[in-house]
Amino acid sequence: MVRGALPAREHRCPAAGARARPAADLRGRAAVHAVRVRSGAAGPPCRLHHAGRRLDGRHQRAQEDRHHGRDLLRADLAAQRDGPAAGCRGRPRLHDRAQLLPAGAQHGRDPLLPEVPGPEAELPRRRRHAEQEARARLRPRPRPGFCVDQQGLACQWRHRAVQVRKFDPEGTQVKITDVRAHVVRPGKTNNTLPADWQWTFVTVHTDEGITGWGESSNVPRDTSLLTGAGVLACREALVGEDPSDIERLWHKLYRRYTYLGSRGFPTTVLSGIDIALWDIKGKALGKPIYELLGGKFRDDVRLYANGWFENCSTPAQYARAAKRTVASGHDALKLDPFLEMNPFHTMYQTGQISPEGEQLGYDIVAAIREVVGPKVEVLIDAHGHYNVPVAIRLGNNLWEQSKIGWFEEPLPPESFVGLKQVREHCKAPICVGERLFTRWDFLPVFRDRLADFIMPDVTWTGGISELKRIATMAEAYYVPISPHNAQGPGQILSGAHVMMTVPNFYRLEHAVSFIPLYQSLLQEPMNFHDGVITLPKKPGLGIDLDMDAVRAALDPRWKDSGAAST
Repeated sequence: MVRGALPAREHRCPAAGARARPAADLRGRAAVHAVRVRSGAAGPPCRLHHAGRRLDGRHQRAQEDRHHGRDLLRADLAAQRDGPAAGCRGRPRLHDRAQLLPAGAQHGRDPLLPEVPGPEAELPRRRRHAEQEARARLRPRPRPGFCVDQQGLACQWRHRAVQVRKFDPEGTQVKITDVRAHVVRPGKTNNTLPADWQWTFVTVHTDEGITGWGESSNVPRDTSLLTGAGVLACREALVGEDPSDIERLWHKLYRRYTYLGSRGFPTTVLSGIDIALWDIKGKALGKPIYELLGGKFRDDVRLYANGWFENCSTPAQYARAAKRTVASGHDALKLDPFLEMNPFHTMYQTGQISPEGEQLGYDIVAAIREVVGPKVEVLIDAHGHYNVPVAIRLGNNLWEQSKIGWFEEPLPPESFVGLKQVREHCKAPICVGERLFTRWDFLPVFRDRLADFIMPDVTWTGGISELKRIATMAEAYYVPISPHNAQGPGQILSGAHVMMTVPNFYRLEHAVSFIPLYQSLLQEPMNFHDGVITLPKKPGLGIDLDMDAVRAALDPRWKDSGAAST
C-alpha cells in the first residue's frame, strides 16, 4: 500500500472479520473506528470529523491538513502491519522500516509526502505556516513596566522599565556615570557606637538608571574618612566603564594603587565599589547576588553573636547577657573577656597583660560557660594584643577551663612565623584573617596550616569577588570560613550573599547591638531570626539604602569637606 493513496477526507470500513489493529495502538476517533471493526460491523463511509458549522477558507484548509496527516499516519500503520515487519511485536527494526518507505524516501525525501507532487504536497507546508502564525499570536508580551532585553527576556526593576544592553562595537553598553561616597556617623544618634565611629557607603550610578551600593567602612579612629576620599579618587577610572565587567574593573583598581601597598587601604576602597557593581548586575538581571555566584547552598545563613554584652563588666553581668542571647536563638557567642586591653583595641602595646586582668578574663568566660552549657560555642577574640608566650598561655588556659570554640587573632597579623609557633603549641583552635586582605595573604595560612578557621572581611578584602575566591581556596584545604563582620549593613548583606553559596561555611559574625542602626539606614529591615539571617529574593543585594536617612547621618567633617554628594 502506497502512502498518500487514500482519499483525504474519508475511507471505507472493512467487512466483518477483517484484521484490525488493537484499539490500544490507536488514538482518538481511530480507536473508536477500531472497536467498530473488531465487533464485525461493516457499514457506509465513516466520516473522520463531526458535522459542524460552515468553515471559512482558512479553517477549511487547516481541517483538511489535519485529516490528510491522519490518513497518512493510518496508511503508515497499515504498511507496517502488512509489510516486511508483519508479525513482529513492537516497532520494526531499522532495515525493515527502511523497506516500508516509498520510493525516494530513503534518499532524503520526506516519507510523509506522496510520491507524485500534487496539490496535497503543499498541505504540510501550509500547516507549518499556520502553526507558526498561531504561536506568534499566542506568544506572551511584556506587561506594562517591563522591557525586553536582547535575549527576548522580560525583566522588571522597581516597577519601571530597565533595558539591559550588551556591549557592541558602537558603544551602546550600559555605562557608569558617577561614583559617590557617603561617610555616616551613626553613633551620633545612638549610644551603641563611639562618636568617632564611621561607616562609608558607596553608590555607583549608570546611564540606565540602575544604582548599586556597597560599603567600604574601616574602623576605628576616622579611617572611614580616608576610604571615602579613596572612593572618590576612583571616580575618574570608572566613569564610562561597563559595570558588568566586574573582574576586569577589580584588577584595574587593585593595580592602580599598587604603590600604596596591595592590601588594607586599597582593598577597602575597592570593596565598596565591587559590592556596588554586583548589586547593579543583580538588579539588571533580576537576580539576587547569590544566584549569580552559583546559586544557594543553603536557605539561611547561620550567625554567631557579638556585641551582646553592652555595659557588662563583671562575670555575673556577662552570664546574664549570654543567657538572654542564647534564649533569642543563638548557639555561638563571641567576646573579648580581657577588659584590661579594651583601651588599646587592636593596638599592640607590650604583648603583656596583668595577672589580675588575665584572671578576670578567665572568670568571665567560666561564668558564661556555666549558664550556656557545653553545646553553645564560646569564641574568644584577642584582637592581636599579645606576644607568642602570652598568647600560648591564654589559649591553653581558656581551652582547659572552658573549652572555647576558637582563639581569634592571638598575635598581630604581621608575623606568620609567630603564628606558626602559637598554632603548634596552643590547644585551642586558632582563627585568623580579619586583617588579611587578599587571596595572596591567605596562601601561607593554608599552605602552612596556620589556622583552623579563617575570617576574611568582605569590606576590607576586596569585596564580594575576593571573598568568594578566598572561600574557594579554603575549601581546597578543608578549612571552614566564618567572615568577620563588625561594620554596617552593607557588610553583613554582601557577606551573607557569598556565604549562601559556600560549602565550607561555618558562621557569619553578627553584631547584635547594631541591628537598630542597620534598620535605620535601610528602606526595609533585614530579616534576623532564630540565630540566622534570611536574605530577600529580590535582585541584587535585595535591600537598598534609605538615602534620606544616610544624608541625615552624614559625618559633619565629611559634609564640611565638600566631598558629600547629594
